Amino acid sequence: MKRVLIRKIIHASSGLIPFLMDILGREVMVVLLALISILFAFSEKLRLEGKTLPLITWLTMICLRKEEENRFAIAPLCLALAIIILIIFLPSEAKIIIPAFAISDPLAELVGIKGKIMNPINRQKTLEGSIIFFLSFFLVLAMLNVNVGYAILISLLATVTEARPIIDDNLSTPIVACLALKFLPAL
Repeated sequence: MKRVLIRKIIHASSGLIPFLMDILGREVMVVLLALISILFAFSEKLRLEGKTLPLITWLTMICLRKEEENRFAIAPLCLALAIIILIIFLPSEAKIIIPAFAISDPLAELVGIKGKIMNPINRQKTLEGSIIFFLSFFLVLAMLNVNVGYAILISLLATVTEARPIIDDNLSTPIVACLALKFLPAL
């Protein structure tokens, strides 16, 4: 559980990116995320070769899931890639969706671990985790002044995408939610 908690704290810290983007600027944030991603990918390559990159490999080892121990940990890169894409192409929506995902995804896993009812959309996830994802995503959107009707629809779409991700939920869910936030009001 300690491993999951540390991993989820790091994941939740991505919610600070929109605030840092306001301070540092979009371009600087994209460059920083790209550099961190390259450094992480290099660290993963070394880890799989039995070598280490001090601090980064240590932190990665603390956060790895069992199934990632002998393979490249792709989830952090998927999240970084999603955030980079959103900052570049949908910066206004990113300021809303990134914090919502940063809060909801870790909460869903922490609750889902204790969950007992399997999600009919994806038997590897629990219904309790998906419900918490939906509720927390909705609450963040509502707190950030998204119209309640749109917030419900976007949260539902994000929840389904998180439960049945395309590639990895860290990549697909924020992008789908941002696109929904951008285009739903136009319909």
